[in-house]
Amino acid sequence: YLSRRVNIQLFEDGQAKVSINKTFSGLWYDEASLGRYKPEEQIKRLNLTYDLTEAHFHNINTSKQKSRIPVALESFDVLVPSLGRKIGSRILVDAQVFTAGNFSLPADSSRTADLFLRYAQKIIDTVVIKVPVNWEISSVPPEVHLQEIFGSFTWKMEKTSEGFIIYRS
Repeated sequence: YLSRRVNIQLFEDGQAKVSINKTFSGLWYDEASLGRYKPEEQIKRLNLTYDLTEAHFHNINTSKQKSRIPVALESFDVLVPSLGRKIGSRILVDAQVFTAGNFSLPADSSRTADLFLRYAQKIIDTVVIKVPVNWEISSVPPEVHLQEIFGSFTWKMEKTSEGFIIYRS
């Protein structure tokens, strides 16, 4: 599975302080790619993946644990000068921008599997957004749950005392 946890602190001017933690487990292990690159290249790749204008990525950490079920971890922080866009008295935020990913054929020579097949995916996203104290969340969209023969999809958003949390799996 791939698990992503994103914590976003929004400020009144639309700026955001973000921390992202990813866990790549089992077949997803080979998708963890940041650790293969030097710091300068890691930042270039993050900018390409998330396509954020003027974002500043820092505190990039990666690790891999090879075992019967291998696990790779990636974490980083990013400052985004204008994540929120003010429209009238509202601010619009694309909370899902941090759950993006450009997945391609892995090129890591330390791969754990000899054969690469696109496989059934299990992706779990949790996005926690904290807003300034004087902000009010006027509404949240309804929960979505789809169950089909090929799999399932769930999306829900909960208001909290500090903002809201988005869950997707």
